[in-house]
Amino acid sequence: MSENKALKLYRKGRSALKKMQYYKALDLFDQSLSINPEDTNTLGAKGITLAQLGRLEESCLTYSKANLIKLKTFGEDIPSDINSIEAWMDGGKELKKLGQSDRAFDFFMQAALLTPVVDKEGGLGLHHKNPELYYEIALLTFNLIKNYENAMVLFKRAIKYDPNLTIPEEIKTRYNEYAANRSGVGVKMIFPLNTSNIRDLIPKKDKILASTKAFAEVRHGNLTGDKVKIYRWSSHLLLCDNGIAFQGAKPMCKLPAYYLPWTAVAYNNLTNTFTISPKAAEIKHILVLTPHLDPQTKSFKYIQDLNLDALLDEKNEELLRRTVINLKSLEPLPSFKEYIKQFEYVPKPMYKKVIKTLKQDRK
Repeated sequence: MSENKALKLYRKGRSALKKMQYYKALDLFDQSLSINPEDTNTLGAKGITLAQLGRLEESCLTYSKANLIKLKTFGEDIPSDINSIEAWMDGGKELKKLGQSDRAFDFFMQAALLTPVVDKEGGLGLHHKNPELYYEIALLTFNLIKNYENAMVLFKRAIKYDPNLTIPEEIKTRYNEYAANRSGVGVKMIFPLNTSNIRDLIPKKDKILASTKAFAEVRHGNLTGDKVKIYRWSSHLLLCDNGIAFQGAKPMCKLPAYYLPWTAVAYNNLTNTFTISPKAAEIKHILVLTPHLDPQTKSFKYIQDLNLDALLDEKNEELLRRTVINLKSLEPLPSFKEYIKQFEYVPKPMYKKVIKTLKQDRK
């Protein structure tokens, strides 16, 4: 019962945080932590709240505690002196050599959180003047997390405090390609790229191929009867290497905008339409997106040139391989709903096929 109470208090605190009611959120998080003091989700949320209130020293201590709990839980290689910045940095470098980039990142972050706050205006994570730390975290932020903008901010901080440091040429090239693509270079521009918020939904490692408007339609009711409600709206649509982004609309959609991988989308090359299933996008009914014609050619040639059939085949093969790998070590095999919750969306026919094959192999 006490854990349920702590969870309820945490959720109330998250709600208050979203509403920018920071003091209320802080009180709720503290109440939750009085019951479950080592809950990393609550500690992290408290750290965010303290940072919003400008209490950076307390925020760093709270994040540091949460990070340390996580590091202790998932490994035994933490430094004997947990208060030593140098020990955490040395440990992070060793983990990088061993190819354990995720854990190395947490080690460097722990070192940063222990570093004294000397620049409150910089904010959390930009509060110190240790160039080596900025540099190591920047490399992992770029290559591991794929957050290119944050990585460049960290590189600039590193160079500010040590002008001898430089951004690797490979990273410069990749960032420039990413920034150019996000500005429209190489994009089939049927509709301006920056007229909605959906560009920000695209994962950093993805590449935008086309930007257009689309008619969005959801049919609600008995499709063969007279009582059919049709909801239509105009949506901005981005077609990318790995998926699509589009705008939703109430009451049919839970979110104002979506990014979905190609494996969650059905493409009809005869009608040039994209169909989204409710399970893939948390929408009430099947959604169909019909892109606008190119105003110059009066055709869908810009979509046909993308060769989406081949692209979708490739992505489905990749998803099939991942699904097999994920399921091979599991016993018992999870239900379709359990798998989606634990891993990622998979079309139900594909999931059934994989399960059937695995069951036969195990006989």
